[in-house]
Amino acid sequence: MTRDHNRPSRRFAFLGLLAALSVVAVSAFAFGGPRHGGRSGEFHEFMVNRMLDRADASDEQRDQISAILRSVHEQAEDESEQGREALHAGALELLTAEVVDRDALDALRSEHQQHMDQKLDRMSDALVEAANVLSQDQRVAIAEAMREHFEERGGRHAGGHRGNF
Repeated sequence: MTRDHNRPSRRFAFLGLLAALSVVAVSAFAFGGPRHGGRSGEFHEFMVNRMLDRADASDEQRDQISAILRSVHEQAEDESEQGREALHAGALELLTAEVVDRDALDALRSEHQQHMDQKLDRMSDALVEAANVLSQDQRVAIAEAMREHFEERGGRHAGGHRGNF
């Protein structure tokens, strides 16, 4: 079977969309919400809409994807605040004890990592759900836009570090 090398593979299209939506979703987890004045949520919405413009997404698709991403963001924001408070309180208690208990600190870290893994699992589920709202051609268009943006930035991600997606 011959492959048309001018058209990105399905895997590239999915990985591109996954990377694009991951950037938005992870950034929303990390920077969204009231502690940053709520402005970052507007920026992420702008970026999602910009990607959906490139994909020529319908209003119905935009509404579905926005609802999916909003839901996972709101849930993660609530959990992040609670998790952050518990992590800080636990770390302060352990680090101010007369003797620092390495095993207890490792257990706290492990618990925090487990919560982060659960959030990332939910985020992956949401990304797959959002990707399935779009056609393959739309996902390819988004992947191409992300590749072009990455190349325009000299191979640098938004945070300034080099890497591939």
